[in-house]
Amino acid sequence: GRAVKIHPDRDYDKIMTGKRHGFVVAYEVGFDDDGRIHGIDMRYDGQCGWSSDLSGPVTDRALFHADNCYFYPAVHLTSRPLKTNTVSNTAFRGFGGPQGMVGCERVIEEIAFATGLDPLEVRKRNFYGTSDRNVTPYHQKVEDNVVHEIVAELERSAAYAKRREAIAAFNRDNPVLKRGMA
Repeated sequence: GRAVKIHPDRDYDKIMTGKRHGFVVAYEVGFDDDGRIHGIDMRYDGQCGWSSDLSGPVTDRALFHADNCYFYPAVHLTSRPLKTNTVSNTAFRGFGGPQGMVGCERVIEEIAFATGLDPLEVRKRNFYGTSDRNVTPYHQKVEDNVVHEIVAELERSAAYAKRREAIAAFNRDNPVLKRGMA
């Protein structure tokens, strides 16, 4: 055989080269009326493409970020790298971390919707603690936890409560157009 060199245009290059792994996250979560998580079972299925490449480490790393900054008193996490009939995906910036965090943030949003609570309140009630509630699903103690202080400062500096009130007022007064906060 002989080596060949190709120069595909950008559109074709995007079709044929690997990208970030897409994930489907299935979960069951138990929580109380205050939005506090009591137990969670999550499965991260990663779309790997036709070859494994670095998919095993990517799906594993998604598990290491499946808690983000939240304490799970009872937890069961699994990942499955799935072979699919697509281009082979590979390690990309974040290496599975963003997918793990997006999965748990979706759970927080669902809890907020189910309880009628503000999603930020649900987040704060589930943050890792500083003296207790501070052990990850993989048994690492969270030390130097500053998430409480950072979120309090962001909430204040962004005028979060005032903006939420303005959004609620706008949405009450407008039957068609709606606003939200990302």
